[in-house]
Amino acid sequence: MSNRHSVSFLLNNSGSSTSQSTAPCLLAQPQAEKLLESQRWDNRREDIKVPIERLYMNPEQLAQCKNLYVDGKKITRRTFSSEPDSQSAVKSNLKEGGFDWDAREQLEMKWCTTWSTSWKGVGHTRVKRVLYQCSCGYDTSARQKAQESRSKGPAGRPKSSNESTEPWKRRAPYNFSGCLAHIDITFCERDNSIQRITGYLEHDSQCSQTLMSRVPAIPIHPHVIEVALAQLAEGASVTAVQMKNLEMRKKHAYRGQASFNPLTSNFRYELLQTDFASLYRKFNRKNGVDVTLAPEYNLDNWLNPDHPHFKPELQWAIFYYAARAEQNDRLKVCISTSEMDEAAWKYGHHDQIILDGTFGVCTTRLLLFIVMAVDEESRGVPLALFLFSAPTGTRATHAGYNTAILAELLESWTLHLDSPSCPFRKIHESFCPWVAITDTDTKERAGLLRTWSCIILLLCRFHVRQCWTNKRRALLSSRDGQADGATSFWREHIVGRLRTLEQSLLLTIKHKDAADLIDKENEFLESLVKTTPDAKKFTTGAISYLQYFQANWMDTTIWSSWSQNGRDRAAVVLKRAVDGVLPTTNHLEAFNCILKRKYIPQWQRSGNRLRFDVFIHHLVFKILPVIFAQRRMKREHASWVNTRFSAASGGHGSAGAVLAWFAPETNRDAKARNLFLADRLCQILSGRPYEIWACCAATKADIQDPYHPRYWLTIHPTGSATCSCPDWLNNGGACKHLRALRLAILKPEWIDPTKCNTPLIPFHFPSTPEEASTIHARNHAWYGPHYEMLVTPYSNASVVANHSTTLPAPTATPPIYMNSSQKTPPMLAPPGSDVTLESSCTLTNLTSLQHVAGDSHHLEHANEDENDPSSDEDAESESNELNQTRAISGQIERRLEQNISSVLPTLHGISSLLDDQPQLLRQLPGTMSEFRNVLEVITRQISDLSTHDNVLSQPSSSRLTELHLTPHNEQPRNQASSSKHLLPPSPELKQKRKKSYGVL
Repeated sequence: MSNRHSVSFLLNNSGSSTSQSTAPCLLAQPQAEKLLESQRWDNRREDIKVPIERLYMNPEQLAQCKNLYVDGKKITRRTFSSEPDSQSAVKSNLKEGGFDWDAREQLEMKWCTTWSTSWKGVGHTRVKRVLYQCSCGYDTSARQKAQESRSKGPAGRPKSSNESTEPWKRRAPYNFSGCLAHIDITFCERDNSIQRITGYLEHDSQCSQTLMSRVPAIPIHPHVIEVALAQLAEGASVTAVQMKNLEMRKKHAYRGQASFNPLTSNFRYELLQTDFASLYRKFNRKNGVDVTLAPEYNLDNWLNPDHPHFKPELQWAIFYYAARAEQNDRLKVCISTSEMDEAAWKYGHHDQIILDGTFGVCTTRLLLFIVMAVDEESRGVPLALFLFSAPTGTRATHAGYNTAILAELLESWTLHLDSPSCPFRKIHESFCPWVAITDTDTKERAGLLRTWSCIILLLCRFHVRQCWTNKRRALLSSRDGQADGATSFWREHIVGRLRTLEQSLLLTIKHKDAADLIDKENEFLESLVKTTPDAKKFTTGAISYLQYFQANWMDTTIWSSWSQNGRDRAAVVLKRAVDGVLPTTNHLEAFNCILKRKYIPQWQRSGNRLRFDVFIHHLVFKILPVIFAQRRMKREHASWVNTRFSAASGGHGSAGAVLAWFAPETNRDAKARNLFLADRLCQILSGRPYEIWACCAATKADIQDPYHPRYWLTIHPTGSATCSCPDWLNNGGACKHLRALRLAILKPEWIDPTKCNTPLIPFHFPSTPEEASTIHARNHAWYGPHYEMLVTPYSNASVVANHSTTLPAPTATPPIYMNSSQKTPPMLAPPGSDVTLESSCTLTNLTSLQHVAGDSHHLEHANEDENDPSSDEDAESESNELNQTRAISGQIERRLEQNISSVLPTLHGISSLLDDQPQLLRQLPGTMSEFRNVLEVITRQISDLSTHDNVLSQPSSSRLTELHLTPHNEQPRNQASSSKHLLPPSPELKQKRKKSYGVL
């Protein structure tokens, strides 16, 4: 065979559609185009080599077929012209061999396609070459082996985990007889004129007598597939696709359905349930996801710039990736799109973040940790997503992480945001959040502290109270209170007192006050034990609960993280009102819920979890863009509404704000007078300069009860006022409580100067909505971005109203309390003065108003050089890190003590069994081996405690020295290539979220 023929054979056996444009790369010669045009693709050549290895034959068939070509006597080799007579001759020749060229597309055809290729011929006419095989010679096991071999590729890449390894069942219409008939046909695609045939057209006797045994696979009409794929692209469910198919089929709305002939049609318009597997494969392939390939290889190929399936958009969104190449490795994928980077610097830098994890988002049970911040409208904004696998052998996904992995991923995120490739980074600043809120998980808290040593760590109040509730229920079980009415009463009474105590403790600002509350409750319970026998059982449990509380939650460092004291400290650092400090992780919990119930299900098939490569693809290209597009839409809508009604609301866009004005109303004025005369008003410590704060007992409340219902009121000298009652929140104006407060303010003897942060000045009370709107706009213009720190906004009242109106004591500070040590700019405008936008926030105005504000110290502090070497910020940072470390260490110690106490009896029992039956070690090698390995690890860790410092005591400077991150467009990735062997994430059993019974 000549060299030219060798090249032709090489290309013909490539198994893919080969065009003339690819020839220069294969021949590596500039003049190769002429060679291909004139010689290589000579459509009339008869000495071509048929790729018989592409036939689905068993070894015996293949050996016989090779002998036929060696002998060559029974092999047909003919070429034809495009003339009608020549075409008639070739069709007749094929019919003699049982091949009807004009009926080759019919489903009952006894021939199947095993290989094809195409190229551009002379005059740019498309030429196609197809290898057909008789269905009776088609061997099912041979096809399965060939399919598996091709799916592995040249480097032995593994097939998808979805593919079955069981032997295939024969689905060909005709039974197997071992027939050797096959034909290689070259034809012009434009007019289907045959140019060459090469092959063996003799059938064996059994094949000639064989009839159809099975109904052939009937393809779906292309238009049906187009419509279904369009629906899936919009996130439609399987049911929606089926309903659309039924509707269009009934109306004959599909293309070509009007001329449908049921006797000759080779398509169907019905979508069956079994079609959706193929439909989803087409949908994923259309989106660039090859589901026939294992997901770990798909992901690696997308991030490999040298791979044909490289996706630069995905690489840009994934700032850190590590494949699982070894048994002890983890798969790690960290995602942050450009919009998330911008949000991180805008809402997370020198601000507060939320960190929490979830699982069950994809088939491989990967852990997903999310970092979130809150925007100006108190809506959650996802900043980064960390997806990683659990270590090999992990029994539960939710326990498959530790401090080290979280610190590594958080550090990689910080380095990414600080890299020059991030367009939103701030020069000479490193990304650093100042406050973080988590649940009670010590690993999350330790990971945050290891990454940012100066961060203030707060605990979610919901999760804290969940721990308290679990312990309280364990000590005062509901089953114990059903014996009789007396015991049931005492249980409810004591549980109610403990709940009220918990709520009071959450609002404490001084540790001594919290300790006093517990001591007083303990004294009451001890006296109750002595005087009331019926209550002894529950009182004893309540005393044990208080002991648990003091031992586990009252250390100063941990108390600060869940009490009002921690929120006050965070408010000082963040320079905002306390109500702007998050008390719970509800924003992130809501995002998890929406992600799992809204966004992910629309891409699932019949509720089945997505493969992790499909999940990541949809997350980057579908889900996250939609989330941020909705944010932009809402922001643009709010801006339009503000502009649309700006003129009607006084030109400052205050439409929607609940305002207060004191129009004369006989009924409300009379009720207000009764409230004032009944002493139902109580002044409380004000949290904003010049404002007066008070609480007003509900009309029917018993004021002798320290936990009676009440409403919270604030009023500013300019006339801006709020109340947490439904009347004011729904109608505005002035409710009876605000009118009662106005009467009290007009009585100077009622005001307690010790509860005001600043000297009293005259108060102004607007009488019309227009005047209230003008005051609202003027205050906004004067205070600028500091408005909510100096004037209580109406939104605070709605926040307070959503909480229980029952608080521990009449003098307690409401949730909107702002620490009086908060350094705020002195920008109070004298009542009645005119304020313009131009004069709102200049330093000149601040200086000229120092005598009014009485806060020149704050102004001087604001002008100090932040880099002053005399600053004690470093000392404060070190103190904060030490306190946070102590808090986390204390949590870990108490959890260790609890877990060890819980497991020790079981371990003693195991030890006793092993003494009696030592042969169990040989009978249960798997379980016992794992048990022994865990014990060895724990023993080594306990030994290390005496020689190594606590892991949390690492200095913040010792960050990930081993982690090397290149610029954004050069990811720190393992080398991805076709020869690389990757491991899937460690397989685990199906996991379901379980109810939490933790008490720490």
